[in-house]
Amino acid sequence: MPRRIKRRRFEAVTPTLAELQTKLESVRREVRNLTVMGMDPNQTAEQTALIKDLEQSARAELRLRMMALEYAQGELRSRRRQRGQVRTLSAGSTIDSGKALVPPMG
Repeated sequence: MPRRIKRRRFEAVTPTLAELQTKLESVRREVRNLTVMGMDPNQTAEQTALIKDLEQSARAELRLRMMALEYAQGELRSRRRQRGQVRTLSAGSTIDSGKALVPPMG
């Protein structure tokens, strides 16, 4: 009977907003540095083309990092809204279409 290979499972670690912002700032600096490097008139044509390719790649990474940060901020706002609704429910009232209603007296 053949042995089964055990595969390690990697758990996804959700980065914090601070980590996402730090990575975004790092990529912004990289784009800025590559832009300045591309303006150097002492570069050969091959070097300039390579720098432009790297700059384009960094700009694509910048867009992705911005999207990731915006998504994370939206998730955080969503969780805060849900927690607010749960607190309202635990206080004895009900929620109807996002608005807290006073429980009936009686």
